[in-house]
Amino acid sequence: MSLAAFTHEISASFADDALVLAEDGRPPIVIAYRDHPQIFGHPRFFMARLEDSEAMVRKALKDLMQGRVPLLAPKIAISFDRPIDGGVTEIDKKIIEGIFTNAGARKIIFRNA
Repeated sequence: MSLAAFTHEISASFADDALVLAEDGRPPIVIAYRDHPQIFGHPRFFMARLEDSEAMVRKALKDLMQGRVPLLAPKIAISFDRPIDGGVTEIDKKIIEGIFTNAGARKIIFRNA
């Protein structure tokens, strides 16, 4: 059996009004910004509130992977559909990569950033 059968790729999209985590064939986990103003009050708050952001992403990943026993942590493909003042910098990417890695991701890929 191929190792690919035990890996998961999840997409994480910072959309206009929510952070959406999705995997093919499973209902997405939608985290509405309005429900978490302390984290999403400004596009850069997500990166400033590390512990809160990690806990929220960890819970979302756990909910998305519910009922599965992956041998490898999921790979996350992150895209930014929500504009960020000044664009997404390399520092922003490192912080976001750390948040998702500490929350349980194995590898982070940035799309359109």
